[in-house]
Amino acid sequence: MPSALVLFGRQLRVLRQDRELSQEKLAELCGVHRNYIGRVERAETNMKFDRVIKLSAGLKVRPEQLFRLIPRQTLAEAVALERAVKKLKDRNNDI
Repeated sequence: MPSALVLFGRQLRVLRQDRELSQEKLAELCGVHRNYIGRVERAETNMKFDRVIKLSAGLKVRPEQLFRLIPRQTLAEAVALERAVKKLKDRNNDI
């Protein structure tokens, strides 16, 4: 399965192309450098939350639409992760 960054970039590209925006035009609308959009679409950069907000504003979509392709974590995975973290904390406290 592709990483969350790859899926985010794909969704950004789909939304941008649906609006018939070039990477340069979207960058202008978002107030970011023109190369930034390409790096995000290619999953070459991680981003801060304020950039997600800028991208969603430039695309005129709600921020959660940018995350639509990223699958939700199942409850079982979340519980297993929580237990693993607790075990590690307990081990560190015993040392």
